[in-house]
Amino acid sequence: FRKVIIYDFSRLCFVNTCLYKRKLQWFVDSGRVESWEDPRFPTLRGIVRRGIRVETLIEFMLEQGPSKNTNLMEWDKLWAINKKIIDPISPRYTAISSSNTAKLTLVNGPSPTSITTPAHPSNPAYGDKLQFRSTNILIEGEDANEIKIGDKVTLMKWGKALVKEILKDGENIQILATIDEEDKDFKSTKKLTWLSQDSSLIKINLVEYDHLIKVKKVEEGVEFMDILNDPTMLFTEAVAEPFVKNCQIGDIVQFERRGYFILDKRVGGGETEEILHFVYIPDGKSKSMSTLSTKVDVKTNIKGQNVTDKVDKKESTEEAKGQ
Repeated sequence: FRKVIIYDFSRLCFVNTCLYKRKLQWFVDSGRVESWEDPRFPTLRGIVRRGIRVETLIEFMLEQGPSKNTNLMEWDKLWAINKKIIDPISPRYTAISSSNTAKLTLVNGPSPTSITTPAHPSNPAYGDKLQFRSTNILIEGEDANEIKIGDKVTLMKWGKALVKEILKDGENIQILATIDEEDKDFKSTKKLTWLSQDSSLIKINLVEYDHLIKVKKVEEGVEFMDILNDPTMLFTEAVAEPFVKNCQIGDIVQFERRGYFILDKRVGGGETEEILHFVYIPDGKSKSMSTLSTKVDVKTNIKGQNVTDKVDKKESTEEAKGQ
């Protein structure tokens, strides 16, 4: 018989992640996750529901190669590879948070109408979609709070608007502005996503997942109850443009200024209104796409930093200053 060559290589580990199936069973049995296919789980079906493509896994593993060193990797590289793969296949849509909206009235705006725009700016295979325009539109409340009278803002894929008046009634904000579709100088203006109030907007939930455990590495003998992260599933209620309702389970889209999302499930229907649940897909960057707030800290999600890390870092900095 030929001589057998045995090569030992180390286990590939990720921060804030448990990869041992016998330990993951505890999360399932205790009801901390939906099932073995939960998007927070590092199982194949779990991470596919989270938006990671099979091509991403292949490319990532080929880049690693076998190593005898113990590897504790952050998630950013995997998400960055995934972003490169999903960007060309993600049609662009708009979603506005329904719990924090502001009304913008264009005093010289058009009567309800629609124009044809590409669904993907650089991939003609996705065809066109209709963009609905009208005098009355919705914008993000966070954006409205940053706008002042006299500001020029850019309504994305439409034109520049000059803010004439701002009316506030408690938390309700209404902005009066004029639109100038001919002015194409958008460089120095704030970009706003918007939706026409006169179109058939659909309800969606934007779901963000955080790590199940709040320490980078699970040490032997540590009880999961002592290192559990809570909450780990957070929702943002939103409304989206009508064409989003044509998405199928597993389709990946980009909600502009919010990021990439995968349609995970449809809830309701029939006698109750159907709500589409879109799961947020990190893109490997430590900052969000825009100033719009997210429920889960982006940097924490990909770097594995937690509250303890931040406190330790602060204490070490203060100690260094004292010395």
